[in-house]
Amino acid sequence: MTRIAISDLPKILPGLILRVPNRWWRFDDRVTSEHPGACIRVLQLAPGPGHAVLSKGSSKRDRRSVTYVERSGRLHLVVAPDSVNGLRDVTHFQIAPRVHYFSADKIGRLSLDRTVGRLSEADFAEMRRLFDVAFPSPHQR
Repeated sequence: MTRIAISDLPKILPGLILRVPNRWWRFDDRVTSEHPGACIRVLQLAPGPGHAVLSKGSSKRDRRSVTYVERSGRLHLVVAPDSVNGLRDVTHFQIAPRVHYFSADKIGRLSLDRTVGRLSEADFAEMRRLFDVAFPSPHQR
């Protein structure tokens, strides 16, 4: 079982898709015990490992081939499976109304064996763009 070194977290985590236990997302699912989580960025607010910002993925029955779905205040990035991201189904990653903040150290304790894959450069750029739209930082206004 290989773990991510804390010093490597800001370089490795962004764009990575991991199988995250449902209890970390704070819900129960009778079908599966985990959901994919895509790391949007690692925030370094102080010395230390920082916080990983993750978007929870869910396979929806909606198979539209669109980049994002926006309705009733919800914003999702729709990602099709490919050989790099390792997803088995079309997956909707939730951007708004909420993303999840985890201690980067906690995410680093997940073994690399729980890695699904990595978002393509285009999907990762779009996820970051949508995150910045949904949660603009004060200096962007």
